[in-house]
Amino acid sequence: MTKTPTALWSPQSAEKFLRAALTACACWYLAVFCVIAAMRLPFPGAVEWYESGMYYMMLRVLGGQALYGSPSIEYVPTIYPPLYIYVSAALARITGPGFFTLRMVSILSTLGSMALICAIVCRETRSRSAGLWAAGFFAATYHASATYFDIGRIDPLFLVLFLGSLYTLRFTPGIRGCLLAGTLLAASALTKQTALVLFVPLCLWAWIFRPRIQALCFTGTTAALAGLTSLLLNAACNGWYFYYVFELPSQHAVLWNRAGSFWLQQILPPLGLAVCMTAAYFFLAPFKTNRGPVLLYALTVMAMLAASCMHWMKLGGFKNVIIPAHAALAIGAGLALGAAGKSRLRLLVLGAALVQFSLLWYNPLARVPVPGSADVVRRSVAAVRAVDGDVFAPANGYLAVMAGKKHSAHIGFINDILWGRPGPVRDRLIMEIESAIRGQRFAAILLDRPFGVFQRDIEAHYVLRPQYAAAPECWPLIKYWYIPADGQP
Repeated sequence: MTKTPTALWSPQSAEKFLRAALTACACWYLAVFCVIAAMRLPFPGAVEWYESGMYYMMLRVLGGQALYGSPSIEYVPTIYPPLYIYVSAALARITGPGFFTLRMVSILSTLGSMALICAIVCRETRSRSAGLWAAGFFAATYHASATYFDIGRIDPLFLVLFLGSLYTLRFTPGIRGCLLAGTLLAASALTKQTALVLFVPLCLWAWIFRPRIQALCFTGTTAALAGLTSLLLNAACNGWYFYYVFELPSQHAVLWNRAGSFWLQQILPPLGLAVCMTAAYFFLAPFKTNRGPVLLYALTVMAMLAASCMHWMKLGGFKNVIIPAHAALAIGAGLALGAAGKSRLRLLVLGAALVQFSLLWYNPLARVPVPGSADVVRRSVAAVRAVDGDVFAPANGYLAVMAGKKHSAHIGFINDILWGRPGPVRDRLIMEIESAIRGQRFAAILLDRPFGVFQRDIEAHYVLRPQYAAAPECWPLIKYWYIPADGQP
């Protein structure tokens, strides 16, 4: 007997199609990330301006120099803890110093986060498919988070260490699991301060659902390792560590009006369905028999979303701070897909997941370096090397270093100090930069954007190099090439 047309569109066949489509989408996004990351990995220059500062900090560690100290026109450290830099420097002793090393740490960290998201969902739902889909969701947010997954920054390492702590606390029993979870969380906090916010839900959950001695081990290990390490770092640099990592960030303004843009622009348009699926999980999950895990993920997801929103509202916040929110929604959506496996709503949830994948579509070719861009970096280095005298390149200080000249403090790190409250540290740095510009200390000033409060002095004492303005072969690495107005450095 032949099948009727209606049999072809039975709920079973529709579910089979949706599952196959979700698996294909997840594999696509995972593979695309790996290919793009591999293509960007060997690029000789910075693919994002923050990489320049991370590159020089890695060189300082390899050269035995202190990371934190009095800011100067040649060097200002980042406002983040140093673990990412130390890990990169350790790897650089094998691979050699370069952007390759910085990105390798980030790529491995991102792959580790994808694996942990998959493992968390797999173990909670007993569904390998749901775990794969959750990892695919996270990979699909690569474009939505401005491709920070494989950039030489702290965010991927911070996230994988936090997810490792979450996974260990949930699935590794006994005191051993709590000690390991606390160690991983402390390492995450020594990579980025955001982990201190995310410590709260894990600590609360541990004290509710773990024996007291185990909760004490987790809390104590985290506090002792993060606290003692911070004290030692602060003592080693005469108090500068606390200034950069805690005091300075606390001085940055909170732009409360950006809270709306976080939800209405960064979360709901690209990931609105994932938000709905995450919320649905807490209704689909059997709370009475699964109270501990449900509460853990409810607290953690809310904390990760809140942490991302909080950093987005800080002055200078950009899309890298949304990565924890993306990871939280990937876990929540994956848990919902697993919990809906035997629910009457499973077709609705599977369909929503497929639409969510489609909403995260992006053109992979737009994310890889264009042909000839590596040559632009080499020509830029050669052009800087040919300058007779020192140069000031606050956006791309690595060009000066590669050209054998002095490093320039990074414009982003300088802004961190300028955004703080007035004080002797801030005033000295401003006076040093203004004095150098007004005294025409540099044979060239190289910018990729106007330099804030110093731009007026630059335009008063320097002029754009005519031949460069006519043929900007090094743009966008160097968009504005200034020389002293009188032709003498």
